[in-house]
Amino acid sequence: MRLVLAIVSLAVACGVQSARAGGSVALSDLMQSSDTRQISSNFAATIQSALTTANVPASEVFCSGSRLGRQWGSLGGQRIGPYQCNIGGRAVEITAVPTFFDKNGSPLRLNAPAVMKNAVTVKESDFRVNWKD
Repeated sequence: MRLVLAIVSLAVACGVQSARAGGSVALSDLMQSSDTRQISSNFAATIQSALTTANVPASEVFCSGSRLGRQWGSLGGQRIGPYQCNIGGRAVEITAVPTFFDKNGSPLRLNAPAVMKNAVTVKESDFRVNWKD
């Protein structure tokens, strides 16, 4: 939640009307596109267990996430957490901590005035599952 507030605050400070919007992503894409070193075995096991119990493949589970607006330059359209998913009738929120990087691969401070202009990649880490039922 603090991340969402930080992004919105950054957008308001920069005079941006909408830096984020909704967007969907397949759970399988989310798991594959994330740096596997940043996905804990506990997180992966929790998700896999829920998929097995529901007898549904990850490719058939779609999650809604935040979509970065075109104000983010090359990251416009990129989805970031938190993600809201439904796995076999169970609602789950998946949170993650994003880190934005510049063209040299250096991490950017989220509250830096030019983060939207200078960010060219984003990686998420510290994935957590919060079941809503």
